[in-house]
Amino acid sequence: MITLTEVCNVHAVALGKMWDVAPHPHAHESESPGNFRSHDIQPFAGGMTSPAHTLVPMEIKGWVDRVNAIGPGIVKGEHAIEQVPEMLAGIHVRFEQIHPFLDGNGRTGRLALNLILVRLGWPPAIILKAQRASTSRLSTAPTMTILARWPRLLPGRSSTICTD
Repeated sequence: MITLTEVCNVHAVALGKMWDVAPHPHAHESESPGNFRSHDIQPFAGGMTSPAHTLVPMEIKGWVDRVNAIGPGIVKGEHAIEQVPEMLAGIHVRFEQIHPFLDGNGRTGRLALNLILVRLGWPPAIILKAQRASTSRLSTAPTMTILARWPRLLPGRSSTICTD
């Protein structure tokens, strides 16, 4: 479904050009796009605390392993289609909680989620800025709301988008 190298490459592509013009003011040289953060960050509003920077490589590897473990089951239909949005929302939220990069985690998480979706044969998610603002790093509910509409778009499912 996705590799650790792909996650880092997505981050590098998503932030590279911007970073060239305006790098993060608190970044160490080793924290450029495509590289994990090398210092701890402050807790977020709402109480979420990301893992210590020393744990990020292990945490993100675990995230990649989880994605790759559930992906084949989704493809083979081992999970009820109604469960898939919740599973994917949990994956997305966990990425945001790990917060592996100093900056651009939201962008990278959304792009990685879309890469996973496309590889699963699902349409990519379009998460509007207003929806992103309401997304809580502690809850899968906002992502679930967006993903819950997808089963009707899948081949072999009822769809109101395309009809003969």
